[in-house]
Amino acid sequence: MAFSSIGIITLTIAASIAIPQGFGGGGGGSFGSNNPAVQPPPPPAPPAAKDPDASKSGQGREGGPLQAPAADEPDNAPMKPGAGAGAGAGAPSASSSGAKESDTPVEPPVPAEKGWLEKLRAPDRAALDACVGWELAAPPAAVSWTGANPPAQWKGKVVVIQSFTTKGASWKSSVLKTQRALEPVKDDVILVALLTPDGADRFTPQMADAIAPITVGVDAKGEWCDKLGVYKIPVNLLIGKDGNIRYAGLTAEGLSKAAKALIDEPLSPTAGPVIRRAAAAGTDAAGAFPPCPAPDGMTDFIGKMAPTFAVDRWLSPQPSMDGKVIVVDFWATWCPPCRASIPHMNELQAQYPGDVVCIGITDETNSAVDEGMRKHRLKDSDFKYSIASDPQRRLSQAVAVRGIPAVVVVSSDGIVRWQGHPTGLSADTLGKIVAASKAAGGGATTTKSGPPARWGTSKS
Repeated sequence: MAFSSIGIITLTIAASIAIPQGFGGGGGGSFGSNNPAVQPPPPPAPPAAKDPDASKSGQGREGGPLQAPAADEPDNAPMKPGAGAGAGAGAPSASSSGAKESDTPVEPPVPAEKGWLEKLRAPDRAALDACVGWELAAPPAAVSWTGANPPAQWKGKVVVIQSFTTKGASWKSSVLKTQRALEPVKDDVILVALLTPDGADRFTPQMADAIAPITVGVDAKGEWCDKLGVYKIPVNLLIGKDGNIRYAGLTAEGLSKAAKALIDEPLSPTAGPVIRRAAAAGTDAAGAFPPCPAPDGMTDFIGKMAPTFAVDRWLSPQPSMDGKVIVVDFWATWCPPCRASIPHMNELQAQYPGDVVCIGITDETNSAVDEGMRKHRLKDSDFKYSIASDPQRRLSQAVAVRGIPAVVVVSSDGIVRWQGHPTGLSADTLGKIVAASKAAGGGATTTKSGPPARWGTSKS
């Protein structure tokens, strides 16, 4: 589908408003392009102002790939993260298990609730969430095992994998913490401790005895850890009876409740491992997307998996985002440049009503939003796009937004394609992202690659 060039609406916006401290996050990257025809970025913003409601805002958690849930999914549903299944000895592989290909990952029996997700660095969360909903990658033959429940015995069982390292005196604390969280359901769950390359050479039989009878897999090369999105921080993964990873990176509370949900989930006769459908041969999605300069005022996620989409309250009807390009605008009712950007956001949404979903997300509380709307005479009809609130700041924290307004554009494969000030995003550039998104996946709702391989490049 061809898209004609459409001129950008010019707004008189002199600055972005600074966001107060508390917005964590990390990681990022860039991607190459052979298409230089894009609008220039907006000029650097002058010194930023302070957020008058900063003391009223709460802290949030970080997430994984931003992809579209169906309109009836919960607001904090993972946005279709994707990962590939690995091959190796021990656990069922795609070829031996009869795994079916799909463009859509398997949903968890119960969406992750507030307090379930462990606060992780954005790259760690993104890597884990790239595996959720897909078949558990089979451990390579190089992984050595101790304990009573090797991978061959996992079929049809709920399995919890807890990673750990032998570095430090409290090396076993993460495993024992997980064991305590699973105490109420211990008879229905297999707990597996996965030792990462960090300190694998120091693992002794005495250490294995210290956490016996827990099964331990020693991944000295990090090959399996890479397939599971596991890096240096201890994390957990929950595998359902269908052989798919259903949750990852949970707190003790989330672990206990999610395990119970998986135990109670009926195993359908047709349920089984699901792997991501392979991308079409010769597809070079990244090269078709317009380039974007490194963003100012937030972590560079361009070319990387986007964080998990999450809001607490929809201030407009919840949109259907399945297979569409998503434009997230971080804004607030108290922010003058944000209010001035509303007409431009309306125009972008109007230009591509069937291909783009624009969403304005504020971190204000419900009462602050209502008060701000009244104070600044904003009406629901002023917004021709969707708006929502998330006082936990999950998305904005994940990309480390330091000033608003700020926009993140995500293609239908869950990859960030553009970041910057909303007025720097022209309708022409957005049209090129839409066209490239369709060419790359035809509206696919999942990423086409698994988590990054980080242990192979680690120097520690």
